Amino acid sequence: MLNFLIPVKNHIDIKNWDIIKKNIQSTLISINNQSDNNWHCYIVCNTGCDLPALPDENKFTILSVDLNKMNVQKSAGLHSYYDAIREDKGQRLYTAFKKCNNDDFFMVVDYDDFIHKDISLYVNKHQNENGWYIDKGYFYSGGNVLIKTKKFDTKCGTSNILKVSLVYEFNNGEKELSISLIKELLGSHRFLKKYMVDKKKEFKSIPFYAALYNIGIPGSTSGTSGVMSNFFSLNVLIRRPDRFVRNFFNIRWFSSKKKTFFGLVN
Repeated sequence: MLNFLIPVKNHIDIKNWDIIKKNIQSTLISINNQSDNNWHCYIVCNTGCDLPALPDENKFTILSVDLNKMNVQKSAGLHSYYDAIREDKGQRLYTAFKKCNNDDFFMVVDYDDFIHKDISLYVNKHQNENGWYIDKGYFYSGGNVLIKTKKFDTKCGTSNILKVSLVYEFNNGEKELSISLIKELLGSHRFLKKYMVDKKKEFKSIPFYAALYNIGIPGSTSGTSGVMSNFFSLNVLIRRPDRFVRNFFNIRWFSSKKKTFFGLVN
């Protein structure tokens, strides 16, 4: 089975919750679009959070927590700032992770990204693998235009799938995870490849464009600017004309048919 784990920031700290709620709803619809039914989704949020209606109450479970992120500003140093984010996100995900069976797989999904309908099908057909990373995906800012990339896993948190038992193996077989593992394996997507290499575990790429990274939309988890600002600004043209041209050739039309692959509804 594949478990999708969605960490939701503390709603008290978010000004425009209605926008976040709409983003969450779109992500839940995308997950519910899976072509294989052997999956479950856990949504972790603070007690009292006003979530959208669940697409299927049998497939989605809400887990309530009472966690508050440490108020660390960037002025305190980027290491401390991002470490606080990883700890908050990791603790939320750990709550859901403990619900997964040892032989299950899990995938962290940020609450405003979209995933391909055949992810669960592919995972459930390859139960003997350790897991996968998603290097092929798209950048998206709404509308009908995508930017394809083969470095998706270096940019987006919705990019790793791992067998649950491996996390405990990395923890020397202990069931209670250390805070460092919680931050690095659950609170971030950037450390997993190193763990797999160090333990000599095979870690493959999903062989299709499997996820959409939402950037530049109101309330996005990434906090980044949109496709035009990131890839086609005057600054990019002047400083990196080679990158500007490469970005141009990576433009893809987001057709109605392709939107159905990711569960987008008009």
